[in-house]
Amino acid sequence: MLCAGGVLLSGCGTTPVPRKNSARASRPAFVQAEENPDKIDRSPAATERRAEAQARYAAAILHDWDEEPELAASEYLKAALADPENESLVLEVSQRLLQLKQNEQALKLLAKATAQPGASGALFARLGLLYSLLGKKELAIEANRTAIKKLPQSITGYRHLAQIYFERSQYDEGLKVLDIAKRRWLEAKQALREYQAGD
Repeated sequence: MLCAGGVLLSGCGTTPVPRKNSARASRPAFVQAEENPDKIDRSPAATERRAEAQARYAAAILHDWDEEPELAASEYLKAALADPENESLVLEVSQRLLQLKQNEQALKLLAKATAQPGASGALFARLGLLYSLLGKKELAIEANRTAIKKLPQSITGYRHLAQIYFERSQYDEGLKVLDIAKRRWLEAKQALREYQAGD
């Protein structure tokens, strides 16, 4: 089980911030809203917020191309704060802020995003990671437990939670979390087999 824990926890590294060449090819964060047209708030205020977010996002990309990461991060943050219900945008921007060690700005964004109705498990998992980096372990545990409750099929919340317990030498608790993650993974694997067998 400890070996499995090591494998699960080894994936905690972050991905690099896209540079000049990759910014042009990256998938726009606003595609999420287009994929869920029935859930779009079409009120004038919401439309204005989305327009502002898109303008800020475009400005951020230009700063990225000019290799101005700090200015880009500022515009990305303003874009995400204008449209905190856009999960893909919030996740992208919070990742950039973490890469730039702008943890307080990332916390401001994630706190706003997770306060939205229907905030996802992925957002709470990212918030849990950030709380852990800031040394706020109890808040990190709470956020990761919420992530697991909202998105039980994702390994992220389990991995972050187990890591916190291992760092605190609470090995039994950490192993329990990994055991639950393993059981959920096996259940998902079995469900997939049954689905494929039905085809």
